Amino acid sequence: MSDRDSWETPQVLFDWLDRQYKFYFDVAATKENTKTPLFNYWKSSLEIPWLCGNVFCNPPYSNIMPWLIKGRQEVYIGNCETAVYVLPQDLSTKWGKFCAEHASKIIFLVGGRVQFVAPEGVKSSSNTKGTMIVEFNSGKNPLVTEYVDIK
Repeated sequence: MSDRDSWETPQVLFDWLDRQYKFYFDVAATKENTKTPLFNYWKSSLEIPWLCGNVFCNPPYSNIMPWLIKGRQEVYIGNCETAVYVLPQDLSTKWGKFCAEHASKIIFLVGGRVQFVAPEGVKSSSNTKGTMIVEFNSGKNPLVTEYVDIK
């Protein structure tokens, strides 16, 4: 586990996404940093069904792939409608390739970098990469890409 695995999504970014998706479940949250009323401790969320509408996931960046596989599977079998991820902008990785091959939509945030929120007592630092939002849904449409100004 990396020191940055427990950093939170900024509330303004979550609120923007929540207006679009109306999230039911924050699958990679702890009680201290959940963004939705329903959450589960992130280690066990990979082991339980995501029986709900739309889920939000800011996965631990040290191990992204299991979260993407789980979300795609849960959408595919109908346990949830849409799984939405906040991820580093990096399509050169194995998990980035998985997103390009299986996601319904990728939104690239441009014009700046998201400043994630450090846990209490941890020194804050700047984000060194851009951020993308990746959506898996049950539709059979081809991948849609969008570019949205971070401001």
